Amino acid sequence: MSQLLWTIRDLADAMPSPFETKGQYQRRVWSNLPRYPVQKIQFGMSRLKQQGLARESKKRRFVLELTLEGRRKLLIRQISSKRKPTRDGRSTIIIFDIPEEKRRHRAFLRRLLLKNGFMNLQKSVLISRFELPDEFFELLKELGLYQNVTMIKGQIQFRS
Repeated sequence: MSQLLWTIRDLADAMPSPFETKGQYQRRVWSNLPRYPVQKIQFGMSRLKQQGLARESKKRRFVLELTLEGRRKLLIRQISSKRKPTRDGRSTIIIFDIPEEKRRHRAFLRRLLLKNGFMNLQKSVLISRFELPDEFFELLKELGLYQNVTMIKGQIQFRS
């Protein structure tokens, strides 16, 4: 499913030419995707539209574009797939103070971080040895939480 979302995002740049018919445009687009049968692409696109993850572009004919919800799901998958440990041995601490009216976003953020290798120090303070990709901060901006989240990187030293 995520490959199809990426494909749709890339296809948005492939606008039809003014002299190209609908069939010519579809053949050109599908020829760039030889590993997918035409029926599978059509079924996947209709499923994405039904789920509200993509819609037909108002500006460009025969082109799907991701909805806000589709973009969020894609960013969440990117965050999970790009998880990598820090190279310098430092830890990442995330501190957030999200207002009560956005409690669903707060719970979502906590679940996302826990799923991606973070541990709770407190309910709104999490720590991990993993770096956060840029997509995490894009997601925070889209959710309107960027100003409520603080990230600290540092080395933890243990004394016996």
